[in-house]
Amino acid sequence: MTDLFYDVTPSQLQRQHTQQLHRRRSHFDFSKVLPADAVDVCRGKRVMVVTWQRAQTLNQALRAFRMEPVIVNDHEKSIGWISQQIRSNQVDFTLLLSEGLSHSMLGALGKTFINQSPDIQLVYNESPEELLRRCYAYFKR
Repeated sequence: MTDLFYDVTPSQLQRQHTQQLHRRRSHFDFSKVLPADAVDVCRGKRVMVVTWQRAQTLNQALRAFRMEPVIVNDHEKSIGWISQQIRSNQVDFTLLLSEGLSHSMLGALGKTFINQSPDIQLVYNESPEELLRRCYAYFKR
């Protein structure tokens, strides 16, 4: 394990730390991620994202295109509530992030239901920009 960090100098660590702080404080301009018609296409759409990751950036990204995000995890809301929201069509589009999807949540929805529902997508390790592109592609069709 120590061999991995053998060649890292203190100045490199400081530079990396400074870059991370800058990224946290700077606001990303999400308007450049999608085409010009994205606000009109996505306006007022309710998008549920099931994840236990920190969701502030994703929330900002979705709101930049006038979507109404509902970002939840099964520690804050019950699995039954989340499942009911998805099944009752109270949201227009659902993203199930693999990084925040418990086995219990997956079992409650069922693989068959997920696979047969075009408005539900199981997503593996994607950035907020990639998730925005998924939303736009879904609503644009």
